[in-house]
Amino acid sequence: MKPVQLVVWAVIAIVLIALVLFYFGGLEQEETLVGKIKQNFLQAENPDNLGNLFYLGEEKIERDSLITKGMFDLLDRELSFECTSTELCCPQNEACNKDITWDYDYLKTKNQVRTSVYLRCIKDIVPICRVYVGKEPAQARIIKIDKTQVGSKIILEVATENSGEFDMAFGNVSMLLEKKVGKRWVNTGEVFEEQTVNRIAVSFGHIFVIEFETPVIGEYRSIITFEGQNAGFDEEKIEFTFEENTFCKTRENEDTLPFGDEFREMHYCSGCNFAYECLAKWNEQDPVTTYELIDKESVYCLKTTLDGNC
Repeated sequence: MKPVQLVVWAVIAIVLIALVLFYFGGLEQEETLVGKIKQNFLQAENPDNLGNLFYLGEEKIERDSLITKGMFDLLDRELSFECTSTELCCPQNEACNKDITWDYDYLKTKNQVRTSVYLRCIKDIVPICRVYVGKEPAQARIIKIDKTQVGSKIILEVATENSGEFDMAFGNVSMLLEKKVGKRWVNTGEVFEEQTVNRIAVSFGHIFVIEFETPVIGEYRSIITFEGQNAGFDEEKIEFTFEENTFCKTRENEDTLPFGDEFREMHYCSGCNFAYECLAKWNEQDPVTTYELIDKESVYCLKTTLDGNC
């Protein structure tokens, strides 16, 4: 082989080696971030962790990197991307002179960047996950739940906050009430109206007040969910017991009132929270007579004459 040919082949070999090193060097950095996201899916998709934000670290992404949804297993999940840094990223699906262009299905770098990366998953039919690059997105948090119980009335004060670096545009609190049957918790089927707040600023919070009554004696569990728009959700449980009302008693006085062709013999209670408690007390005291409830303070029985018996 002639010397000129050797030089040409040497130059070609050097160029090829440089291209390979450049390509695989960038690919290695890209694979590092992709691999880290993949490793954290299992933790983020755990039922106990759904709705919560996971910080994956400060990551370096090489220039001219392209990360797409197609690099991940999407058979059992949905995935999207979002950039939360106006300094680092162009507006969604727009080209500009900043370092990152993005849409929900890709991230592309123009220059090498180092940025914080977060992952959060929620659950629908399959987990719906989103990767955030830049600043920490808004995150819905329940700080504490204070319970006050007055008879059968339960008052819950749910303290919430936005722990991210962006305002939460909208938030809502919902509640599911369960009753313990044997060793299982069973949904009572009661429907509670959701409460909403239009905006929670960064590091600020809101207190929701939920009031309800539990007329049936037993052990209960409230499951409180606080959810924000693009802010995930948080869930807390609180248990309480509704015991028999020992203050509910019958009173000795009675009245007789005309009722059409008959008469109502009125009997009274004190200290009862519900009409059925008053009725139960009179049925317990006089199981022979048929009483009908009116309210938590009175029941009646029917008789045909003013001075007769029910």
